[in-house]
Amino acid sequence: MAACVFAASAAPSQAEMTAREFLTQHSNSQNGRAFLAGLSVAYGWIGASGNTKIFCPPESISITIDQNIELIKRYLATAPDPDKDDPLGLILLVGLRSAFPCKK
Repeated sequence: MAACVFAASAAPSQAEMTAREFLTQHSNSQNGRAFLAGLSVAYGWIGASGNTKIFCPPESISITIDQNIELIKRYLATAPDPDKDDPLGLILLVGLRSAFPCKK
């Protein structure tokens, strides 16, 4: 019985917000901006923790929350399927990789 309760509570209560939802409802809120900052920092640590970087900004810059928001807007403006509601984390990652590709 305890295993069933634990398994049921381990599932997320809701899906990650979409990039469009973030832009329309959360991009100006303190909590929304903090969430985006957390994603950005996490992606930076992922790249720093191994030999494979996931994006490569110049060492001389620090990417701001407003720049991340612009990356998201730019991606959505040129997205192949503009009606698709992709998760915010995915769109931020794609935007960072597109804006700051790593040399092969």
